[in-house]
Amino acid sequence: MSEELSIGVKTLIERMESHPEEFFDGGNGRWGFMYKEIFRDVMSEPEKASLHVALKKVRRMEFDAKVVKELMRDEIEEEELEEVKSQFERAKMNISGQKVRY
Repeated sequence: MSEELSIGVKTLIERMESHPEEFFDGGNGRWGFMYKEIFRDVMSEPEKASLHVALKKVRRMEFDAKVVKELMRDEIEEEELEEVKSQFERAKMNISGQKVRY
């Protein structure tokens, strides 16, 4: 006999699907209470398994988002460095008496 998931578990899984970012950072946010032992102790094994599967998807999304964020940060820092170098070169040319367009 398969056990029905509670309304709370179903709602959390639906929320994970629609707003996964709310579950990022391993339970330190809005939904962190779901990790507390007092709640996990009263869940059935199918409920725990369903939450685990949903959280696994969220963690993969979080991982991908962090990788992209780091890559973007590197790209932005590189662009900023290039802009500073360009400004420095224009300033050097200006000091040496050459006209520079900004």
